[in-house]
Amino acid sequence: MSVVSDVDVQLQAAPLMPARTLSGLEHPAFPSVLAAAMPGVEHTRSCWPDEQDEHVLVDPATRSAVRVVIAWDRRQARARTWIGEVGPRRLWNEISARLEEWNCNGRMIPEHWLESGIHYHRPVSEPVVVEQVPPAPPVPADAGSAGDLRAEIERARLIQTDHHSVVG
Repeated sequence: MSVVSDVDVQLQAAPLMPARTLSGLEHPAFPSVLAAAMPGVEHTRSCWPDEQDEHVLVDPATRSAVRVVIAWDRRQARARTWIGEVGPRRLWNEISARLEEWNCNGRMIPEHWLESGIHYHRPVSEPVVVEQVPPAPPVPADAGSAGDLRAEIERARLIQTDHHSVVG
């Protein structure tokens, strides 16, 4: 016998409303993105044979949840998304914003998500593994600056141009 929480019951009863299809929910890195962006939010995914996926995000601390149903519309040749949401925390709005930021950041975890110095790695079938990241080593005083590097590149460019000039 399985135990079903009242949040699960409420979520299944919540009406599904059309929503914007997000780029990233179907990405294999989504569990890692979710772990870094929204620690503590649990994710499950079900894939149905009729070209339909269902994602459920639950925040046990606030008893909030969102159910995301993505179905392939053969007539329109596109994915359609519907969501049902319960609880005080607007998880759909949060994950939409985080996935947009992740996509804009070249599908890399933005640094400010990791300000605490903890990186989250969560393979699809394994629990979250937390790894402390050591601070970056100090930059040596004689390393030069970005301005020095730009000046060096410009000098090299001028020398190269000078060697290829034709005097006529």
